[in-house]
Amino acid sequence: DGGISWTTEEMTLKPTRYSRDQYSICDPAAICFGGYYYIGYTSTENVGGIENHLYVARSATPDGPWEKWNGTGWGGPTVQPIVEFDRKGAWGIGEPSFVVKDDKLYVYYTYDAGTPTTRVATAPLTEDWPASLQQHGTAVTKTGGSDHCDVKYVDAAHRFIAVNTVKRMTRDAYIEVWQSADGIEFEHVGKIEGILYPSGLHNCGISGDESGHIDVTRPQFIAFAYGLDASGNSA
Repeated sequence: DGGISWTTEEMTLKPTRYSRDQYSICDPAAICFGGYYYIGYTSTENVGGIENHLYVARSATPDGPWEKWNGTGWGGPTVQPIVEFDRKGAWGIGEPSFVVKDDKLYVYYTYDAGTPTTRVATAPLTEDWPASLQQHGTAVTKTGGSDHCDVKYVDAAHRFIAVNTVKRMTRDAYIEVWQSADGIEFEHVGKIEGILYPSGLHNCGISGDESGHIDVTRPQFIAFAYGLDASGNSA
């Protein structure tokens, strides 16, 4: 019904005890191809919640059961990241976003060792695609106070688009927009202000189909977390 009514949420994917993702599963992104749903997620081995890595799991249905990437294949008690952060004392890697285009998977993720950026990797649409990730470096460099990019492909415009929050969790937060012809290098094209003021806006995302594409003939949505307390702080 156009995003008005939603089913009751259900627990579908959990950390694996005594594994590398045992502390958390958060910041999920979903994509569907080749008969599987994939969820990318952030986790850490640091009890302080920093030095994060990027993980992925797959399932034949959205409800699971899920098989996590183990470094060479899917499932079993061993869980390995698909992209690993090798610095100390920084936020790290995570908050993925996926797009399927031209028989290739585009994997976008936050890389933050002091400056928030979005990096991009690609892989063929094979069953063991995490083993074939090819890194392409930084796609977007953002200002301080920005969070992750959510990326989709607009077929009618032949462009990838990305959105993220700036001045996150403040009264003056807004969404900025980027575009790319090749999905590798992005340029800044504008910002969206006044969605909600004062907002505390953060962690935005834009709707799309199961391949990460936007059909401009259908209504689309930008969703975000928000809220300020009486003192003007994020709530």
